[in-house]
Amino acid sequence: MRFIKIFLFLLFLSEMLLAKYNIPALKRDDFAGKKTWWEFHQDGTAKQDRTAIVFRSGYLILSLNNPLADRECNVGFSERQNIYGKSVKKLVVETRIKVLNSMRPGSRGWGFWKAARNGVADNLAWFMQQLLPGNAKLSWQRVGSITPNQKEFGNFSINDQNWHTYKIIRDLKAKTTLFYVDRRQIFSTPKVSPKGKMSFHLWVDNQVYSQKRGIQPQGWKGSSRMVIDYVQIRTAPKINTLILNSGNIALFAQPAVFGPGGEKQPVWQVSFKAAKGETVILATARAEANQLYDIPDKLSLLLDGQVLTSLQGWDGSRLQGQSRCRFFKVKTTAGEHGLKFISSSTPLLFDVTVLNKPGCRVLLNREFNKIPCKDENAKLWREFTFTNQAGLCTFYISASLKETTGWDHIRKLHGPGDQLRATIDGQKNASASSQTLQGKCLFGDSGVILFQKRLSAGTHHLKLFTSGFPYIQRLLIYGPA
Repeated sequence: MRFIKIFLFLLFLSEMLLAKYNIPALKRDDFAGKKTWWEFHQDGTAKQDRTAIVFRSGYLILSLNNPLADRECNVGFSERQNIYGKSVKKLVVETRIKVLNSMRPGSRGWGFWKAARNGVADNLAWFMQQLLPGNAKLSWQRVGSITPNQKEFGNFSINDQNWHTYKIIRDLKAKTTLFYVDRRQIFSTPKVSPKGKMSFHLWVDNQVYSQKRGIQPQGWKGSSRMVIDYVQIRTAPKINTLILNSGNIALFAQPAVFGPGGEKQPVWQVSFKAAKGETVILATARAEANQLYDIPDKLSLLLDGQVLTSLQGWDGSRLQGQSRCRFFKVKTTAGEHGLKFISSSTPLLFDVTVLNKPGCRVLLNREFNKIPCKDENAKLWREFTFTNQAGLCTFYISASLKETTGWDHIRKLHGPGDQLRATIDGQKNASASSQTLQGKCLFGDSGVILFQKRLSAGTHHLKLFTSGFPYIQRLLIYGPA
């Protein structure tokens, strides 16, 4: 029990230190709405075009329509400032993208870069395409890195009108930059690892870049479009959130992984040990659907090879971008067991918890899937009464919380955003991370309050306090009965 509290505190502390400098350890945008850490660009003919940037069912659609040859025309987004310098030793971005048409004259791409000086790029690591009809030298599909003194590029060829997941790892310690498509490394730039301050950019424009002639805008009729499923940027090593055999907890993990795309693909699996008897399994995931461009997200769970929930368990066609915490109560034999998650498309699996202890059972289980009616400003939202025998009780609360409105890297708004806090029997010191969730750590994702406490036999009270508008999914109490 002490271990789980220490672990969750260290996780909370690391996130707080990063947030202090406005660079969270992980920034993930699943495009459920517009994040203010991005600066969205619409230039030239795109400036007044309402179809240029569209959010739809958890996807972002960018469209450059009918650009003119006498001006820069561009649509895309980037971070508001170059923020990833040499203090970030390992910088990782992953994004899933599908383009909707063959390449038009101009360029499109995604990755990290630092604004050019005098027309010369200082630092970058990106995937990029360019087309100038009739000029093979200025028409290419490349991947590579640039520093002030070095550059290295390679050509790559894929059918980008299918969905692909692109990943860049800039590693200053290893002095290399790695490039992946669909989890397979396709290129690397040994000894070329840009350390100047960069930011993430993704764009579609009508410009061709030439060392001799500079920037050459191109005019054409029609559209150049792409769909983005998600972008996630990691600036600190992922903390291992796997906890085994702590009190009543047989397993607690926060994989926070997307499905790989495609149909019926393995997402994540784990083993745990259980005693003979009743076992409780909790799992939280988000699923979305935009059937114009992709198959709906679906996620299923298997225990020891047997299906606990089909792909309808988390179905984007029903959830439409919302998260759900699913509850399963099963009989297990003594020994080791395995959980396996199978996905279609890219549902996001947040957390998995297994509770198993002889003599214990579910004391309270409430599914809400709702937001408090108004901002209660850290006021009491609900009070719950439960009865238990003397011993260790486990408290699990699943919720999604958002950051402070207007949060970005420049204005340094450090408010906590949405908040959720749990107390037992009127305790006064329930501000520890194990009993609190804050939106400035989750940025709209789902998190878990998970803690254990020894209670005397009898009736006890749990209170939930909220501030802002947390989306509360489930409360479960497990203990001796």
